[in-house]
Amino acid sequence: MTSIQRREMSSPVDKIAGNVPIVMAKVFESVKEATGIDLSDIVRAESYDARVNRNIDLKGFTQKFYDKLGGSLETVKGSIRLCAERCHVEVTTLVIPGENDTHEEMDGIAGWLASLNPDIPLHVSQFFPRYRMGDKPLTPVETVYALAETARKHLRYVYEGNC
Repeated sequence: MTSIQRREMSSPVDKIAGNVPIVMAKVFESVKEATGIDLSDIVRAESYDARVNRNIDLKGFTQKFYDKLGGSLETVKGSIRLCAERCHVEVTTLVIPGENDTHEEMDGIAGWLASLNPDIPLHVSQFFPRYRMGDKPLTPVETVYALAETARKHLRYVYEGNC
């Protein structure tokens, strides 16, 4: 008998964590990655499957940027912190010219992640103008590689993406 079967599932969080079909779990993941909505109650549930991997988008490292997007930096950081304690988590930052493309911001991101665990993988990804940000330019490949080098001062596993 598994720990889930042994345990009485009494709270709504227990029921969600234990009974959500895989399709709904993927929807929850998409919401978490896209918005940073705090799912800490589910993460804290004993039935949370630590074998599951997480990839969370850290859009930037200032609340000012998250205000533009309608999100909360502290909520996303809280989600990353909780996942880092309980499962394998990777973080992706999409580098958008003029928004989050400074060495200072990447140094802040990488330094904070390293304070949780220097083995957290960080994906530094190139931005392509689309949809609501079609007015922004393509991120130069050189910028992605330079910011990845900045991140490597703190983290062991840094990967360039979309280049």
